[in-house]
Amino acid sequence: MAHAETDLGHFGVCALGGLITQIVLPGDNEPTSTGQPTASDRELAGHGAAALTQFIHGNHHIDWPPYNPRVLVTAPFYRKVLAQLSFVGPGETVTYGELARRAGNPRAVRAAAGACAANPLPIIIGCHRVLPATGGTVGGYRGGQELKRALLAREGYQEG
Repeated sequence: MAHAETDLGHFGVCALGGLITQIVLPGDNEPTSTGQPTASDRELAGHGAAALTQFIHGNHHIDWPPYNPRVLVTAPFYRKVLAQLSFVGPGETVTYGELARRAGNPRAVRAAAGACAANPLPIIIGCHRVLPATGGTVGGYRGGQELKRALLAREGYQEG
């Protein structure tokens, strides 16, 4: 795992099989092991950590190294949700209900929230950009509401 020290905390980036497979947020447990990374995987993770640091410090037009959440996400609906979420760019937001609709099941709002919580590539696939339909809160985030607010603010979102 490569490390990215930022003013928002300590992040980790994991790679396997030539793909970024996991972003570890501040306060997360150890990464999910899916195999033994090679030297080129470790180098790729280092590139991912550098890109992550640039993103957190304001460069939102990152050419991310190759990534794939499929390594750790096996539920078909979760994959659909993350695929749709990848189209929500910096500075944009979407509700959990809209995300569920885009993924093909408008009634599966809680499942869409579950997919966001299980997202192995937060920030790259910006689950911090998903908000509850009811105003007044930014909603939950695996990295905590403070980190979610900070990421949204850096992308130009103004709460309230």
